[in-house]
Amino acid sequence: MGMMDLTDKTVRSDQARRNFRDLLDEVEHRGMHITIARYDKAAVVVVPVGWYEDAEAAWSAQLEKDAESTP
Repeated sequence: MGMMDLTDKTVRSDQARRNFRDLLDEVEHRGMHITIARYDKAAVVVVPVGWYEDAEAAWSAQLEKDAESTP
C-alpha cells in the first residue's frame, strides 16, 4: 500500500463482503481506516465520514490557494 500505510486494517474483498456490517461498525464507532484489497492489491479505503469531510475541506482549501497563486 504505498510508502505510508495509514490504515488500521486490511481485508480481502471476499472477507469484506461477508463481514460488511462489522467493518462499518469498526469504521463508524471505532474510527478505524480499513483497506479493502482485491487480488492482493489495495482497491479502496473505508474511512469515517468526519475524516473524509476534513480531508475534502483541506483539499478544497489547497485548490483555492493554488488558484489564487496562479497568474
